[in-house]
Amino acid sequence: MPNCARMTAVDEPPLRPRRTGPLGGEGSALLDAGNMLGRATKELLLVTAERLFAHRGLTAVPLRDIGQLAGQRNNGVMQYHFGDRETVIRAIFDLRSRQINSRRLELLGELEAEQRLDDPAALVRILIQPQAEGLLDPDNHYVGFLHRLYVERQTFMLAGPGVDPVDTPSAQSFVRARQHLGRCAPHLEQSVVDARSRMIFGWAIHSLAAHLSSGDRYREAVDVEAMLSELVNMLVPALVAPAATPKATSRRVAAAAAETAVPDEPAWLDAGNTVGRATKELLIVTAERLFAQRGIAAVPLRDIGQVAGQRNNAVMQYHFGDRENLVNAVYDLRGRPINRRRLELLGHLEVREQLRDPAALVRVLIQPHAESLLDPENHFVGFLHRMLAEQGTFRALPSGTASPATRSFELIYQNLLAGMGDIDPVEARGRLTTVFRWAVHTLVFRAQVGPRPTELSDVELLLDELVQLLVPALLAPA
Repeated sequence: MPNCARMTAVDEPPLRPRRTGPLGGEGSALLDAGNMLGRATKELLLVTAERLFAHRGLTAVPLRDIGQLAGQRNNGVMQYHFGDRETVIRAIFDLRSRQINSRRLELLGELEAEQRLDDPAALVRILIQPQAEGLLDPDNHYVGFLHRLYVERQTFMLAGPGVDPVDTPSAQSFVRARQHLGRCAPHLEQSVVDARSRMIFGWAIHSLAAHLSSGDRYREAVDVEAMLSELVNMLVPALVAPAATPKATSRRVAAAAAETAVPDEPAWLDAGNTVGRATKELLIVTAERLFAQRGIAAVPLRDIGQVAGQRNNAVMQYHFGDRENLVNAVYDLRGRPINRRRLELLGHLEVREQLRDPAALVRVLIQPHAESLLDPENHFVGFLHRMLAEQGTFRALPSGTASPATRSFELIYQNLLAGMGDIDPVEARGRLTTVFRWAVHTLVFRAQVGPRPTELSDVELLLDELVQLLVPALLAPA
């Protein structure tokens, strides 16, 4: 019988960055082994491209910039070696994923030798350990690249036309680990385990990339090990949590979900000038959509005005001054109704005496964002996802500045802390922030890939499922 009650792994294999050259030891068909000079140039270009894609996005980096930063004088060097952008992206993915697949298979072999293929914590660790090991290599930016791939394309896998990504050689180890995880969760259908495995892998990459974006790149194995252990501790309970039980739509999701009006008006919206106010709101909504679709740094301000139907090329500068003020305006406009909605929901919890219920508090935290998916003009979840990818934070305003949305977040945190007993406040805040990020990550996937909620009952079911997974992660032992 598999010992699937075992939730923490012991004597884990040590972290080991794999570096035998700029891109490690595993080769790719795109690297010409018969021409050492050409191979070295290609590897240098791919390392440079991976770093720039991770920092600035897959579409925002001109191919010419990659060649120049790699020290190449020929402005057409990228086209000469790879042809086009898509081939560069696939070359990076192909090379790194082969290395990761090889490392996972090695780790699976070690688990099999130790007769520990029934340990869900060890298996979850194997899913993400090769990526975590990459943080020890200053020339490895694959975690950031993968995160950008997901943010821009909603996938972590690339395959040729008509090819299922799970059928590619580089996915063998992921599929094998997932199959073993299915045997460790007999209370769940294999299809549920498969979907959850993809989800928690995404959450892990999201968390690793968030730390990289905030400048916390880990240089010591002990630091990466600590983060990896914390991730595994949180992810395993989410993976094996019982399936959410469908419930009838309740009053928890109210008809106010589709509201876009702002009851407490931001000071920068001039209520005395109806035309100016309408123009500002139109520009903000347009900016939010373009930022969510293309990235915050990648969209020229002039494009926003043009898409919004404004003839004046300087209309964005006239109303907002610069990009930072515009980003703050988007955050402020959407943050106020989110704060109001959360406070309303917290009031309902107080009446029902549930202010110490972690599941109820997590639901309040993410419900306004889930409800926003019912509004086709609301792209705030995608905007937040892009902000995290590019800036490593959800906070648009400078540190120490009060934000409408963070007021309700603080109330949720304080009530959660009171209900969690003996827990370090810093750890509790970090975990609450992490599960919120994971929720946003999942909501973006539902918004862009589907199935997107179209009815209040859909939002209710989505919330039930997310809370069922996030609360065990939040409350997992340290």
